Amino acid sequence: MQQRTLDDLDYTHDDWIENQLIGMERLPEKVAHGLVEKGIELSVARHMVQRVDRAIRKRKAKKDIWIGAAWCFGGLAISLFTYTMAMERGGSYYMTWGAVVFGGVQMIRGLINYGSISKEIDF
Repeated sequence: MQQRTLDDLDYTHDDWIENQLIGMERLPEKVAHGLVEKGIELSVARHMVQRVDRAIRKRKAKKDIWIGAAWCFGGLAISLFTYTMAMERGGSYYMTWGAVVFGGVQMIRGLINYGSISKEIDF
């Protein structure tokens, strides 16, 4: 069987790699060796696994950013709305600090992770 090289790189194995990394919770090096068994050169297999792993982590970071922003700004909106109503009509208002802090931390964590993934160097 002839091994495929970096020039022959395709994306037909991406779903299999993602399933191995996420669904089977396998280590990237073991997934790369699984690709070698499928006839792919080891350096190419490592590159493919690294590319898919980076895409998975970027997708998670984006999800953290959006969910964190929703919690943070949703909490701020509720706090502002109840404060405005209390100012107009009197009474009490709610400060949703839990949602604001939780969302802010998650959003910042997602931004940091996304930025660090974008700066990674391919080997």
